[in-house]
Amino acid sequence: MYVDQFINQSWIPILTDGDIDTKFIWTRSGLDHSNITVQWNIPTDQPVGQDLYRIRHYGVKHDLQGKHNYTGTSASFKINN
Repeated sequence: MYVDQFINQSWIPILTDGDIDTKFIWTRSGLDHSNITVQWNIPTDQPVGQDLYRIRHYGVKHDLQGKHNYTGTSASFKINN
């Protein structure tokens, strides 16, 4: 899991799932399905206003054909007070 900030026309990772303000929760739902929840507890000193952010996740799914990499990326968002 990554929290990215849009800086100088590029997405820059500012946090990962190893940071204290982020959380990655994985649960199994049946034999062939999993759910993930990603959380970012936004610090009060995080820049607000026009700054853009997004959340990304990279993972590996397992099925009868083997292992497959996948990615997920949120829509960009701004932080408001």
